[in-house]
Amino acid sequence: MIAPVVFARAAAFGRLVGVALPDEADVGAVDALVARLAPEEQAFARALVPARRATWAGGRVALRAALADVGAGEGPILSTPRGAPALPPGFAGSISHKPTLAVALAARVDAHAPTTLGIDVEVDRAPRFDIARRVLGATERTRFAALTSPAERDRALMLTF
Repeated sequence: MIAPVVFARAAAFGRLVGVALPDEADVGAVDALVARLAPEEQAFARALVPARRATWAGGRVALRAALADVGAGEGPILSTPRGAPALPPGFAGSISHKPTLAVALAARVDAHAPTTLGIDVEVDRAPRFDIARRVLGATERTRFAALTSPAERDRALMLTF
């Protein structure tokens, strides 16, 4: 049995957990990851195309660990109509993944106040196109304009985003 959790730590807005993802071609490893899910989640994961199965299952494994760390009970984590994780009242969470890593952020929230969390995993490389105008405020753009190295700007942009 694989032990996919590669990190779990407190974050500014909740609990952050990362899970190593097997290569989609390693069917046995993907099946072992899916086996960590609740039965309803397993059925959903097995219906996904193989290229999506590992990332979906890994995201759910990470989110379940993060939710457990902030006091959520057991139960399947299925999807809302928009595809986001359907979480119990009083909890917010987010999942992101790349081919080798899934991460989840979870927190307790006021069940009567709309609260969302977001997390994103990005590869440390120059963006394919400039997203600064879409994701940075005016003050942040001014600070970024002072950076002279394109590599320094790209890295700072992704960290800020």
